[in-house]
Amino acid sequence: MLPLRSSLMQGTFDKVANRISACLADISLWMTDHHLKLNLGKTELLFLPGKDCLFHDLAITVDNSVVSSSQSAKSLGVTLDNTLSFSANTKASLEEVRGDTVVSVFEGDIRDSELLRRACKGASLVFHTASLIDVTGKLDYSELHGVNVKGTQLLLASGDVRPEECGVLHLHQVEVAGPKTNRDPIINGDKNTPYTCSIKIPYCRTKKEAERVTLQAQGEVFQNGGWLATCTLRPMYIYGGG
Repeated sequence: MLPLRSSLMQGTFDKVANRISACLADISLWMTDHHLKLNLGKTELLFLPGKDCLFHDLAITVDNSVVSSSQSAKSLGVTLDNTLSFSANTKASLEEVRGDTVVSVFEGDIRDSELLRRACKGASLVFHTASLIDVTGKLDYSELHGVNVKGTQLLLASGDVRPEECGVLHLHQVEVAGPKTNRDPIINGDKNTPYTCSIKIPYCRTKKEAERVTLQAQGEVFQNGGWLATCTLRPMYIYGGG
């Protein structure tokens, strides 16, 4: 794996390839002397361009066999790609655990009842991640409440198009808990540990109310005879697009 600068000329690339080939030739010779053999079938070349370097089709020669640059290569069970995005490794990992479960992603306004009916139709599990976030106090409370609370209530009420049993997993953040009023430390706490807090930010108040209505809906019976299982999670801050 070679991070090289874009200022390198073609002749320099050739010299680098020749040096790698010579190094591998020495390795192959040492292995032969010790009754070993270099497995060319598993020998891969991955070229990692530097920050300002374009991809170069590098090739090396090992025991009269040419090994060309690959878009990705596997090392110690991890698939690396030439951009270090690890997308190939992620895809391969997901393929290994692929089952019969079908996942559908819906993007839209959670206050749209028709959209919620389409999203929930036939679903056995719903991941509710929709939220209007405002930690600076710029949005009206009615707008926050309409999305975070009313939207959650509409989602929970879309049960007549679901199968017999459906689960709703509602994701929040730690702001739902709010600062502890007396600031006493919590040791080995769980969901049943008494916790008094003071929430002043409107966004956090709406998220806490949405969590409450989600948990209250546990065991609710649908018009079609099915019932609802609910769960809420409070992960720490999430960074990035994933």
